[in-house]
Amino acid sequence: MDSNKTLLAFLELLENNFSPLPQAMQDLPILNESLAKLPDDKIEQAVDLIIGWCGKRQPLGKILNDPCRQIKLEHSIDPLPDNLDNTFREVRKTVQEKVDALKKARDEKNG
Repeated sequence: MDSNKTLLAFLELLENNFSPLPQAMQDLPILNESLAKLPDDKIEQAVDLIIGWCGKRQPLGKILNDPCRQIKLEHSIDPLPDNLDNTFREVRKTVQEKVDALKKARDEKNG
């Protein structure tokens, strides 16, 4: 799978909250920290990081790499999703939003 398709597939999984894989959602801060350390132009490293992170959280890795997977995002990425820089920014933003939501939910539960 090429980098753009990997990023788009990962975005779709994020939007679905990895619903059948709650442990992956709990581990998302680990990925967030790693992505935050990468410069914007290190997209291939980010893709490798995402693939490795998902691979350690099976069956998420298999789901991400399923060649039959149809990518259907709830919102479009503007401009078109073939802009790798924009897709990478969207992944970073979405991962951060999910981590923030997890933290808020934990704080509310403990507070």
